[in-house]
Amino acid sequence: MVELFAFALPLRAPLFGNVRGEHTYVVSSQGHRWPCLGRAQGGRPICRGSGDAAVADCVARGDCSAGIRYLRTGVCHQVANRILWPAGLLVERAEGYSFLHCCSAIMGSVRGRSVTSAVNSSASSNCRPNGARPTCRTHRNRRASGHQD
Repeated sequence: MVELFAFALPLRAPLFGNVRGEHTYVVSSQGHRWPCLGRAQGGRPICRGSGDAAVADCVARGDCSAGIRYLRTGVCHQVANRILWPAGLLVERAEGYSFLHCCSAIMGSVRGRSVTSAVNSSASSNCRPNGARPTCRTHRNRRASGHQD
């Protein structure tokens, strides 16, 4: 077990009208870094908990999208929620979370349906601790630096 941390960074522009939002990403105490379709450095910590990094990495998949198609089935919040699944965490403290949650389910959607059960099923059947898949190709072995607890 390792510590999984989620961070939030301000978006450069409002989400809609004057609704502010934040980009989220996830790191582990072992140096994993999952950018969740965007930046992966800086920001403020929004949650942390113990989880299995190998399972989180498997859920993230090789491209760190966790199976989310940006703006179609979710955004960074849903990617981060899927990666944080082994620790039972959500990025609900990120600005814009409740607004985006209305548009996409907590874990994203597939054909308009929530995929919470699909994530649970995939993680339990395919993402086992001793069957770890490769870390995100472009972010392999980067140390989680610059974050504060």
